[in-house]
Amino acid sequence: MCEKLTMTLGQDLSCYASIKIPANVDLSPENLSQIASEAAGNVVFEADWSTCCALRVVSVSDAKRGNLVEDLVVEPTPFDAGQQLSLFLGGRIEWHQLLDSASSFGLISPVETQVMLGRIALPSEDMALRFQVRKGATQIEMDVAFFHALCQIASVQYNEVKQAAGESIDD
Repeated sequence: MCEKLTMTLGQDLSCYASIKIPANVDLSPENLSQIASEAAGNVVFEADWSTCCALRVVSVSDAKRGNLVEDLVVEPTPFDAGQQLSLFLGGRIEWHQLLDSASSFGLISPVETQVMLGRIALPSEDMALRFQVRKGATQIEMDVAFFHALCQIASVQYNEVKQAAGESIDD
């Protein structure tokens, strides 16, 4: 007799519920969040199966040894992309790693890089610098890649500037 393993699969999907609220309710984000939190435990959410994504193998197990494999990602989840952005903003991964993850989640085209020549005109001098950037990069991606390359050859320091109330950054 061939022993069988149990594979448990999981997918993320969206579930929705509608509730009635008074027409004259305070529509501030804080108030609506409070109403939603209070209602969430008392409504039945209906699954929208058209939103399924992020297939995972939750576990593979057998009766004797328990779980043999757990949490194997088969398809990426949008949450993972947000987690990668959070890691980047926290300084825990590099720009290229963020782009690679965005590509693997299908948020941007596959990462293929090109070398660009950026020029910056400063009051004291003009500077040209070669840098590497993703093909099809947006302006902000090119700016970040250029500034990152600039920081490799120059020292950048940041200091807080105290502003008076109503004072603009240009004052």
